[in-house]
Amino acid sequence: QAGTRPLGHTPSAVTLHAKLGPGMKLLEIIPLAGSLGRQVAEDPETFVWTDEGGDSVRVELRAGRLAAWKLERAGS
Repeated sequence: QAGTRPLGHTPSAVTLHAKLGPGMKLLEIIPLAGSLGRQVAEDPETFVWTDEGGDSVRVELRAGRLAAWKLERAGS
């Protein structure tokens, strides 16, 4: 279902950020985000989701598990 939605889009970056937790797998994050993440070119285990307001969540996986995540507010 997430594969049919726009790549790297989430309804709310703030909500997604609040639902994330250490050690989550990408397959657990995708349903929370509502779409597949946009892979960041410089790191194959870093993904970004952005909402309509321009806020985004950047997640970093290590060995397939969530190691770090950051909410990036539009205009900040």
